[in-house]
Amino acid sequence: MSKTHPPELKKYMDKEMDLKLNGNRRVSGVLRGFDPFMNMVIEKMSKTHPPELKKYMDKEMDLKLNGNRRVSGVLRGFDPFMNMVIEDAIEYPKNGDPVSLGMVVIRGNSVVIMEPKERIS
Repeated sequence: MSKTHPPELKKYMDKEMDLKLNGNRRVSGVLRGFDPFMNMVIEKMSKTHPPELKKYMDKEMDLKLNGNRRVSGVLRGFDPFMNMVIEDAIEYPKNGDPVSLGMVVIRGNSVVIMEPKERIS
């Protein structure tokens, strides 16, 4: 087993940082500490950009999820982590017929691509 090299984050200590996280999220704050696995302590962390999903509310959406899964339905709600409430959800398995799911909550970090079924102006 080889030793892993700790991340070169020392030069960023006590400096303001803007971090891009999975799920299209961003946070900013001051780096106060870290470990070899890149777990970080960020002070005065704030969410800088909530997801811009308001224009998609009450619209029919196609969602491509991790694991090559596909779901479509009407976007009824979301939160700052891009978790979404989808109504009249239908899952499209690779092998088989579409499955009606009703109302579901989809975790934001599971979403790979989302697009409206109709054009949004």
